[in-house]
Amino acid sequence: MNDHAMKLDYFFDPFCGWCYASAPALKAVAERFPAALTMRPSGLFAGARPIASIADHSWRNAKRIAELTGQQTSLEDITSAVGQINVPTLVISGDKDKVDPVETLKRELLPRISGAVLQVLPDVGHLSPLEAPKEIAHHLDSFAKELQSKH
Repeated sequence: MNDHAMKLDYFFDPFCGWCYASAPALKAVAERFPAALTMRPSGLFAGARPIASIADHSWRNAKRIAELTGQQTSLEDITSAVGQINVPTLVISGDKDKVDPVETLKRELLPRISGAVLQVLPDVGHLSPLEAPKEIAHHLDSFAKELQSKH
């Protein structure tokens, strides 16, 4: 599949260090499909509440950024934006993700994206691109191949 036949959008929170944990997986995608990847700054899915100690640190920083800038970072409501997605969409999540739990994604995100597919990675948390880059690359590759076979 050439990179002109596929479009990959990566939504990330520019103030969230966790979002940069995906660098290994994104690098692999960018190397394989250089013109297909679009970085889209946004916020973590609305309503998520980090609970782990590292997440608490990020949560405090997000609150402080909101105080300083008047903008919500990690609580940005992206429900209308995701509702406008009208391309094949793969959502990858870890079953141990406490920031954006699988059940929240199933309830709040997937119904807003027509035809979205969810892949759940076992024993993986919110830092899935860092924890399981090979598994993510595998799922992206399989998803791209499936799309190619349909066209």
